[in-house]
Amino acid sequence: LIRWYYAENSYLRTKGWVRTERTGAPVDQSGDPIPWYTYPAIDFVEDRVRDDFRVFEFGSGNSSLWYSSRVDEVVAVEDSEQWAAKCQERAPKNLTVVHEPNLDEYPAAVTGRGPFDMIIIDGPVRQECVAPSLDAIANQGVIILDDFERWDDDDWAQLRDAGFRALPFTGPKAQRLTESCTAVLYRNKNCLNI
Repeated sequence: LIRWYYAENSYLRTKGWVRTERTGAPVDQSGDPIPWYTYPAIDFVEDRVRDDFRVFEFGSGNSSLWYSSRVDEVVAVEDSEQWAAKCQERAPKNLTVVHEPNLDEYPAAVTGRGPFDMIIIDGPVRQECVAPSLDAIANQGVIILDDFERWDDDDWAQLRDAGFRALPFTGPKAQRLTESCTAVLYRNKNCLNI
């Protein structure tokens, strides 16, 4: 572990894990924000995301900033008023943070705002966000489920029934050394060319 931490070319250092430990927020080796996904998932998405995409996130944070530097528009919903205000303070012009404290209304924050090329389901009440996401996703859109290891077959059955398949990316993520999984859910002819 000590070698992984201190070696200049170690995986933990080159991915930004070491710097993340120092700053307390998910960042890359240069200190730029990254999503709190597994590192293999970040690598995969980063190579495929396009600057004309519209992205919706359930949950806001460094991933919102990461996407906003790569895509046309990002809309993120956040249940914490304090965190929403903090994210909006750092937000560039193409990032809108919507505060929705009522978790019964939280999943509907995506309604009427689509279509989106990418929808990221993270944050609270994840399963409840699936149905409104299916209504807001573009025909070629993809959905990202973070912490996919927590989703059992029944949890994402509605997505499978809508034609989505899961491409899981297992590995470490910022601030965790335990194995996690981020899944990219896609259909045929999708915007990430999977």
